[in-house]
Amino acid sequence: MNALEPITQVCPESVCKATAEPKEGFTDALESLVTDSKVVEQHLLLPEKMGVNFPDISQTFGGFGDPGITVAGEDPARTRAREFVAGQHQAKGGAMDADEETGRVLDFLGASSVQPKFDYGHIEKPHYPWNHYPDGTYYGVTSEDFRAFIPDELTWTGNRYVTDRATQAHLLEAGYVDHLLGMIIKRLKSLAVWDESLVVVTADHGGALLTDEPRRAANEATIGEIATVPLFIKSPGQTDYQPGGAVNTVLRQRGTINGAEAGTPLAVAVNSTVVAVGRAFLDAGEIAYSILLPQNSLRTGLNDITIFTVDRTSGEPLLSRLGGTG
Repeated sequence: MNALEPITQVCPESVCKATAEPKEGFTDALESLVTDSKVVEQHLLLPEKMGVNFPDISQTFGGFGDPGITVAGEDPARTRAREFVAGQHQAKGGAMDADEETGRVLDFLGASSVQPKFDYGHIEKPHYPWNHYPDGTYYGVTSEDFRAFIPDELTWTGNRYVTDRATQAHLLEAGYVDHLLGMIIKRLKSLAVWDESLVVVTADHGGALLTDEPRRAANEATIGEIATVPLFIKSPGQTDYQPGGAVNTVLRQRGTINGAEAGTPLAVAVNSTVVAVGRAFLDAGEIAYSILLPQNSLRTGLNDITIFTVDRTSGEPLLSRLGGTG
């Protein structure tokens, strides 16, 4: 078994002998386990209302009880998450770029083995910075630095123009990931093991680019972008594309609306069936919405798309029509 783990420490050295990364000592690891287990235990056993006072456990893999440093205006859990990642990189000799990470994966893919083996690689792309064209050409980030539009490291604040530019840059970076994946597939084919291999490609989280909404945290507005991570599975002997029953492409429905305020919960119906929810937001002085629609909810030709506000004050959701399109 081989594993490239720039952030995590899942594979033990006894199993991943050839690719094991430096790890913290036994005493430090045991101390971290006890401290983290105590925080997790609080979340699991104590009343939910008390949970607001507990350290957050959703932003990183460990160090929950360590207060770490404090950054003005930044959520402490997010600060700990950045500290954790930086510490992991430092412990392993510094962060690698995606080309280096892919090169490591290519190296252990080519390692000979008399038995079937499991190879795992965590390549940290298309994480920010977005600075590649799909062919791998590096163009830098000196002209556009989108970090200024996430001032608290949590919330995206860019207007529509900035959001569209950031989306374009992110898609270019996603194309670069396709390029890296192509290198891995090419190596497997050159080793004559592609046909017999089980290959799984996925992402560990999603990300949203909606004005005044969180980049990573899922809510009614962002769930479509946060939760819909890609998953590709190539089975041994598979030669053609076989879409899974749960796989569904999504399309973005975006525009401006009247009769709602920023933050108003919304529901979108396609052909009289509610298929998506979200929230209205303020964009360049206008009330706007941006919602992902399942492609299988649309039929060939014209579709009736209706937008509703959602009122839950009485318990059951009450839908009030705002408008629609044909």
